[in-house]
Amino acid sequence: MTPERRDPRGEVDEEIAWHLDRVTEELVGAGWTEEAARAEARRRFGDVDRYRRGMVRLERGVRRMRAVHGGFDAVRRHLGFAVRSLRRSPGYTLSVVLTLALGIGANATMLQILDRLFLASPNHVVDAERVRTMYVRRAFVDNVVVGRTQTLPDIHDLAEVPGIESVAAWTSPSEETLTLDGDGVLRAELAMAEPRLMPLLGTPIRAGRMLVDADDAADAPPVALVSETFAEARLGGTDAALGRTLTYGPTAFEIVGVLPGDFTGPGLSRADVWLPLRAGAMARGNVGCYDSRGCWWVWGVVRMAEGEGVLERATAAATTVHRQARADEPTYDPGAEVILAPLQAARGPRPSDESQVAMWLGAVAFIVLLIACANVANLMLVRAARRRHELAVRAALGVGRGGLLVGLLVEAAVLAALGTGAALALAHFGGGLLQTVLIPNVYFPPTPWARLLTFALLATGLTLTLAALYPAADASRTAPAKVLRSARSGGRSGGVRRALLVGQAALSAVLIVGAVLFLGSFRQADSLDLGWDRKEVALASLEFDGDYSVIERTEVHARALERLRASPAVVAASPTYSVPFRSSFAVDFDVPGLDSLPRLPTGGPYVNAVDADYFETMGIELERGRGLTAVRLGSVAPFEVVINRAMAEAYWPGEDPVGRCVHIGGEEEPCTTVVGIVADHRRSGLEEETTGLYYVAIGHPSLSTPPQSLMIRTTRAPDESTAALREALAGLDARVRFAHVQPLENLVSPYLQSWRLGAVMLTLFGALALAVAGVGLYGVLAYDVASRRRELGVRAALGAAMGELITMVLRDAVVLTTVGIVLGGGLAALAAPRIAPLLFQVSPYQPIAYAAMAVTLLGTAIVAGTLPAWRSARVDPSEVLREE
Repeated sequence: MTPERRDPRGEVDEEIAWHLDRVTEELVGAGWTEEAARAEARRRFGDVDRYRRGMVRLERGVRRMRAVHGGFDAVRRHLGFAVRSLRRSPGYTLSVVLTLALGIGANATMLQILDRLFLASPNHVVDAERVRTMYVRRAFVDNVVVGRTQTLPDIHDLAEVPGIESVAAWTSPSEETLTLDGDGVLRAELAMAEPRLMPLLGTPIRAGRMLVDADDAADAPPVALVSETFAEARLGGTDAALGRTLTYGPTAFEIVGVLPGDFTGPGLSRADVWLPLRAGAMARGNVGCYDSRGCWWVWGVVRMAEGEGVLERATAAATTVHRQARADEPTYDPGAEVILAPLQAARGPRPSDESQVAMWLGAVAFIVLLIACANVANLMLVRAARRRHELAVRAALGVGRGGLLVGLLVEAAVLAALGTGAALALAHFGGGLLQTVLIPNVYFPPTPWARLLTFALLATGLTLTLAALYPAADASRTAPAKVLRSARSGGRSGGVRRALLVGQAALSAVLIVGAVLFLGSFRQADSLDLGWDRKEVALASLEFDGDYSVIERTEVHARALERLRASPAVVAASPTYSVPFRSSFAVDFDVPGLDSLPRLPTGGPYVNAVDADYFETMGIELERGRGLTAVRLGSVAPFEVVINRAMAEAYWPGEDPVGRCVHIGGEEEPCTTVVGIVADHRRSGLEEETTGLYYVAIGHPSLSTPPQSLMIRTTRAPDESTAALREALAGLDARVRFAHVQPLENLVSPYLQSWRLGAVMLTLFGALALAVAGVGLYGVLAYDVASRRRELGVRAALGAAMGELITMVLRDAVVLTTVGIVLGGGLAALAAPRIAPLLFQVSPYQPIAYAAMAVTLLGTAIVAGTLPAWRSARVDPSEVLREE
């Protein structure tokens, strides 16, 4: 046993005994008897046991200090050696760091998104798990809908439910035009809420006061709350904002309070301005919906009481209350069911397509991480195999298994630090961009660096530690003499390296199949014939400063049309009451001779009020009859109606409806004649079924409505004509404070978002995985060629042609990749049923996706193996044999 390993108590006893013996010998030499001398020596020494305990503690402290200093010194030596070793291999170091940065960075970014969508509660909500959003699942026509948007009476009904402490209604933020202090016009995100919402959530106030119940009375002075961020940016600061006025519609609201800047209400989108619900509805012009069970326009939240089983009992009671309140409505689903879901919409009963795609992208990012980990492990195995002689020499010089392991782990720690830094930089700079592209309407608080750093360190540390253990174990269990006598530098890791390559290829295959499927879905959705030209039409909407009559609004729109039609940038223009993919309306529609109308899958039929140029402007095909009679906007329109093909086939099957009579607005209304039939076209979604649509002229006696928007067919792309259209509308009327102009494509684009995201992100992740797998394949093949140099030289000396040597190397690449293709294709087929709901008119088993995957991976394998194969063919047999 070495002294360092001995028990310190033994050493202390020896030291004390030595001192006692020296004093005893001196006393015996002075004439003392040995017994008396030893007793005197012990007396002079003092309390032996006390000194023994003190010296043992001191010795143990010294040993601990030596161990700590020795450990630090060993780490310093290992760290210096690792840094020098990595600097001598810049290609290896850069490959590992970049691979880790891409794999860990992509996952860190997706972690932020998934955390915000599925895990984190909205800001400034106390005990968020007790706060729930109201949904209603009900049958509607031939479909089952799960709606988050409710009527206000349906929300108030929940106040009677046991287990629910409080109830509040609110609206999601929308961009609106406001006037500041009666002068400057600005755009802001505006939301409305009942005053009880903030107390229900537990939200604090930064300055001023909260809304109170009295603020929501019909005759209450109009007041508003603003966010701290908005106050600082637009109102001169938190304190300066109090007392200023914001005019919305015809109403001026006094700012009485400032909310936290990162407050998002029960949702995830920030609002700049919060108005009391009743006053906001009056200013917006939909006060008639306030107490109606026919207007679905608000969202409801509740705070549950504490206790086990409260949620289940309250949900059942809420369903009963809801059904009873709607019992007198014959068309309402008697089996409607209330659902009280978490605040996070992504965890609700009907998560959005974007949140579902985000979940899949999180899984895809994890696959990229697995590929990156496999590639790093392969690179480390190849490097360890190349260093077998070095490790054998160190083992022969006395470095034990622990020393080899520590050295490799320190090198892995250096790579982990570099990879973590690069991954966090990627997550920081790329995270914001991805968040904006993926879910632009969601507010993301500052990056949670502590969680990101923990995740990155754990991921990189675990990956590199596992990758470093095998080479260290291999080196420590192999006899150094055997390695030093061997002519080859390869170890026993060849099978592991090939298994990792097959795994990388299989996972890459899954991503490529997914990318091709989403690309196909996006192409199908983007090229879908909607029945109208969305890419050649712009939409203009006028915001009026005040409450003006139907006649006044109609007159302003008439002048706007004259200006637009005179602009060289305009081909045609038409007023419209409803806008595809944004709004639709229904009124009573009766067909003489039919007791009840056949039900269409999407309900309706839906009405739009337009003019004679609408069908030309929108590019809607007239199939039979004629269009509407041209009359000046504001004049009384004739009793004419144009219907779509779906209505013609449903209401007059096998007959010609042109010339038939219908009643619009009720049976007592005068007869309106069907004058034409237009082709079917989409009303509110890419995946909707056949919809009944009909058109009357603005000014039709049964519909006293002014235009809501203007449709404009432009000579150039709508986004290029926006400036010219705004110029044509500038200075139109003192009562118009803002004119919105945008391509109609902007209304369709959100419906393409999920497939666009899937296509773009899966393509990026697939390309990344492919590049990483290609680099890994190249590294392994290059190492194999180098380690088989003697074998290749002997084959060349025996007459093997260059083509044979190249084929031999490429065969390995193709075989490994083919195995990966088969495994990856099987994994993709197993995942197909889960991904099918996210695709659009594309089968998850589409052969072209699997064929494209196979061709891409085989092409990558051939490219990655070409250079090593070429090197194998250029081996000089004589040089190899001389080396032997």
